[in-house]
Amino acid sequence: MTGLPEIPPRYIVREVLRSDDAEFLARADDSVLRREVILKAPGSALARHLASTGDLERYLAEARMLARIDHAHVVRLLDVVECPGGPLLVLEVIAGETLAARVASAGPLAEAEVVALGIKLASALGALHDAGAVHRAIEPDHVVLRSDGEPVLTGFHFAKFTVRSGIASSIEYATVTTSTTAHIPLPAPRYVAPEQRQGQVANARSDVYALGATLAFAWTGRDPPRDGDAASVLTNAKAPLARVLARCLTRAPLQRTQTAAELRQQLEQLAAPKTATLADPSNARVVWVRRLVAAGLVAGALTTLRQFVMSDAPPVDAETRGRAVTSGDDVPGYQPRYAASHALLIGIGDTYAKNGFAALKNAESDVAALRTKLEAMPWEGWRITTLVGADATKPAILDALAKLIETDPDDRVLIYFAGHGERDPKDDKSGFLVPADGKPRVAAHDENSWIASDELNGKVRRMRAKHVLLMLDCCYGGVMTRFRSGGESHVNELLLTQKAHVVIASGRPNDRVPDGEGERSPFLGAVLGALDGGGTTLTAAGLFARVQEASPAQGGAMPTFSHLEDGGSGDFVFFLKG
Repeated sequence: MTGLPEIPPRYIVREVLRSDDAEFLARADDSVLRREVILKAPGSALARHLASTGDLERYLAEARMLARIDHAHVVRLLDVVECPGGPLLVLEVIAGETLAARVASAGPLAEAEVVALGIKLASALGALHDAGAVHRAIEPDHVVLRSDGEPVLTGFHFAKFTVRSGIASSIEYATVTTSTTAHIPLPAPRYVAPEQRQGQVANARSDVYALGATLAFAWTGRDPPRDGDAASVLTNAKAPLARVLARCLTRAPLQRTQTAAELRQQLEQLAAPKTATLADPSNARVVWVRRLVAAGLVAGALTTLRQFVMSDAPPVDAETRGRAVTSGDDVPGYQPRYAASHALLIGIGDTYAKNGFAALKNAESDVAALRTKLEAMPWEGWRITTLVGADATKPAILDALAKLIETDPDDRVLIYFAGHGERDPKDDKSGFLVPADGKPRVAAHDENSWIASDELNGKVRRMRAKHVLLMLDCCYGGVMTRFRSGGESHVNELLLTQKAHVVIASGRPNDRVPDGEGERSPFLGAVLGALDGGGTTLTAAGLFARVQEASPAQGGAMPTFSHLEDGGSGDFVFFLKG
């Protein structure tokens, strides 16, 4: 045990629960208000770090997040007190035992008990997400059952704020991890979604995974396996609850239950089979839509309206082709259609061997196949530029990208790169595309012959086209998707009139990806399959979902998807039928 922090005399410590380099946690009496509280303060090493750097903002993030939430099933923050060693958080005491302790002492919960528990925890998690944060460490030890059986969600030391675009901070999930403000060991979360272990950031879907794992533990008394099929812990697979939890534990995030609100609704249907219809005035969507309409659809309500009505909007069909837009037009916003479509397709294969890189078998033929597919959709009107083999030099690629920057506001741009990618040995958030004239890395300056991901990022973000889709079929392409968000999207006018600069990469930031044993790379094969699929439209988010479904066959590589930072909230759309 390390030395105790300086605590105001009004708090009388009764029991030290934890005292180490990272955190001090204790039960105490508040002598002024005469109530029991939990005190939480920086541990000794973290206190020294805060004192030397003045970096209090990230430490206070937990307090600010909890201060926003007033929910019966979320632990309450009572006060924050300035102390010499850093901020002292004063939390309510939850009289009870953890879910882990309850299962250990009394055995697994009955199905109905798990359903009731899940409804309340999903409600609490939804409140957290609505406050703009993710928990990142939901597990049985962080669910406390009060003496009356009511659950309370605790354990917010890993929680992080997100922003409206879905950007979230990341932590490394190993045996131990570190605090958010200093390199101080903390226990790793018990349930970590597969995409988090593979380098992606936590978001609402990863929290849903952890909550599903927690409920599965409550029902079975067993932890889902970290590797393999997590849903295998649900032995009674035919039970309705098992099907609900299995959706939470799905490996692919976009195939998983997407939100805590969705999970709560599914569990409520198990508890009470009667479901609301659109004619039922108690239906939440109808109530909110009526409220917003009554309020005149003010600007501040548009985001909320989108969340509730998007999935019911009629799809835009392939007959909506659009009009030309010139720089002289008075355009108040983007049009619900495309004016022109530009494609830049880059593939480098055998040419690499001349410069000391491994030749790629399928890159150039993949470009030819994608061009053929786009040309076979004449209603799309693609203006296609291809750079293959020795023609795909760094100057040629950068010149082609520069021309795309000057596209018109209602255009769309598709960029596909099949070739070698390299990561930055000094920065795991940066990487490079290797052009046909790129030289192998033998000294730091040789990277000047490559195209840095930051340079590519900058060019894409400067493109005037409302929708840009960058597809990277190369190793380490995931460094471009460090700002991650997205989900299955329906096509409606709102999506088409919002800016969207989107990246889909065939692998994560640290992935080497296969070129493929057959005639296609696994990534491009999945893309072509999606473009051959049914339906009249395909969004970038929908395309990614199709690619992700095929990811287990991609040699362990996992595709990634995001809007670029400040890249808008719309979506790139393919019209599949004319």
